[in-house]
Amino acid sequence: MTGVSASTIAGQVEKELEADVYINRNGQIMRATLRSGLYQGDKGILMEQRPEAACRLTAHLFGFCGGSHQQAAAKALENAWAIEGVPINAVLLRHITQAAEIMQNIPRWFYSNFSHDLTSEKYSHTLLYPAILERFAFIKGTSFRQGLMASAYPISLYSSIAGQWPQADFATPGGVSTSFQVQNLSQAFSILEKYRSEWLEPTWLGCSVERYLEIQSWQELMEWIEEKPAHRNSDLGLFIRGALSYGWDKLGGGVGRFLSYGIYGDLSLSSTQAWEAKCIAGGYYDGQNIEAINPLLIKEEMQRGNAHFQYKGQMVEVGPLARQVLACQDLHQKQAPSGLIWDILQEKGPSVFLRVLARMHESAFFFQKIQHWLSKLDLAENFNVDFSRYKQSMMGLGLTEAPRGALAHLTTTNSQKIEGYRILAPTLVNINNGTTPKAQSALAEALTGVIIEDPNKPVEVATIARSMDTCLNCKVNLYKHRSEKQIATVAL
Repeated sequence: MTGVSASTIAGQVEKELEADVYINRNGQIMRATLRSGLYQGDKGILMEQRPEAACRLTAHLFGFCGGSHQQAAAKALENAWAIEGVPINAVLLRHITQAAEIMQNIPRWFYSNFSHDLTSEKYSHTLLYPAILERFAFIKGTSFRQGLMASAYPISLYSSIAGQWPQADFATPGGVSTSFQVQNLSQAFSILEKYRSEWLEPTWLGCSVERYLEIQSWQELMEWIEEKPAHRNSDLGLFIRGALSYGWDKLGGGVGRFLSYGIYGDLSLSSTQAWEAKCIAGGYYDGQNIEAINPLLIKEEMQRGNAHFQYKGQMVEVGPLARQVLACQDLHQKQAPSGLIWDILQEKGPSVFLRVLARMHESAFFFQKIQHWLSKLDLAENFNVDFSRYKQSMMGLGLTEAPRGALAHLTTTNSQKIEGYRILAPTLVNINNGTTPKAQSALAEALTGVIIEDPNKPVEVATIARSMDTCLNCKVNLYKHRSEKQIATVAL
């Protein structure tokens, strides 16, 4: 890393979204062009490094989701070197740390980032606005501190297993590097229970995790809200009622096609092992049918190095909504997809409301998954396999799910050094337009047709963008559609 510091690179990676938005005389968005400082690749930092160094260095380069990048790097090397038989203990611990990294992001994003949109003055005329402002106002809201403190528990859980988040040297080709013992297992369960008892149930849900996860449809969700005052007045209940009163269930539809790599572990697992381990299915949903991912298509797209990403020639959306839509499959494929997020998608279609609900749904969803994964660990068994004998000159693809969605690493390596490295971050998939008007990104498509009520405060753009990606702050450049004359520039 001579000459360039990791902090410098990270600063170049995590930049705001800049949106050029073209509106007609009625304020309706006719098209949008989106840009971000994110990039595919590693700025050459990994070139000539030892192959396994990618696991450590990517965690440092992409600190806001370093654990996910580390897992993608490890899986890329496993794919390149054809490493088989990753121990089930390693698969489970990877699942747990992956879920913990996703979970730490959830309350932090909602209370410190998305609260700006919930409490926007645009909605001050609505009946629920005073209650929303009191509860969710940035810093001053009654739930703000408790919500931010809740994010510390998943971080502690991650650290109890892998070391200091997000830059622990944990995921390695062939498994994980850990000294996980009985006391660590007890500590992990204890941390998880604190997350449940101090925020998830009393503040967010207003009920037990088990009761909430019984909800399997839109109708049942509406019935749950009215079932008890505790449900209705929970942060989740207030969000749902407020978002519906704001009309967010009809705002920001998008392309309606979803891609998720799932949380599946080692591909050599049998379907029975995957089912018993409660792996989470990935796949591609084209709006009508679900199919398994073809890794070759992803590899080919990444090799082309286009500014935009397409799957099967189509722009797609990635993120928690995509992850939950594809998670609704039965891994044995014996039943049709089902579940709360799937049912709402079929009932109402994609929207700002459903994206936020899907992201927040994962706080309970992954809580239950981690409980199961911890219970399946066998501490007497191995946590890794020796990968030294597998080293060869090959190209490898590593697929995983980061908090923001589908993440891919593509490495070209020989036994001694890295010869090429590309990274496809979820933000790039969601925002980068194709080369034709029909190849609008998921975010550009979600913006098209939306009416900007106040050109001096185009909050609609920021709300839709933040519902799709947790890393985005927005700078909006407004233009007249036909003359392309600039109207305003606003940071949101």
